[in-house]
Amino acid sequence: HEGYQLQPQVFNRTQEKAEALAKEFKAEVISTLSSSKPDVVICTLPPPAQGEIFSHVTPAIFLSSCKVAMELSYKPRRTDFLKAASAAGVPYLIEGIEILLEQGYAQFQIWTGAKVIPREQISTVVLK
Repeated sequence: HEGYQLQPQVFNRTQEKAEALAKEFKAEVISTLSSSKPDVVICTLPPPAQGEIFSHVTPAIFLSSCKVAMELSYKPRRTDFLKAASAAGVPYLIEGIEILLEQGYAQFQIWTGAKVIPREQISTVVLK
């Protein structure tokens, strides 16, 4: 969107990792989710760790202004993060399996040179 200013923030359970990511992506490190009001949240936590984080902060607090919640884990399809985002009213939820499929479609095109990607056939096999 024209005129939109991207201000990436990084939260990580480990301060050193947060700082390294922030440096790489020119982002601000935040030490708590409670005061953050992001438009987009990308969750990279494995599902078992999500419960640990959510025991310290209520997801609805940092998801209240969120427009897009993106999960990178694909098992289970609806992680605690996506369930919390849905309950908080986040309008766009992106499951990790959707990201995996898009990567597969792009790889198929690169490796085969095909102009048309058999998306339906690929997704049927992956989602079995």
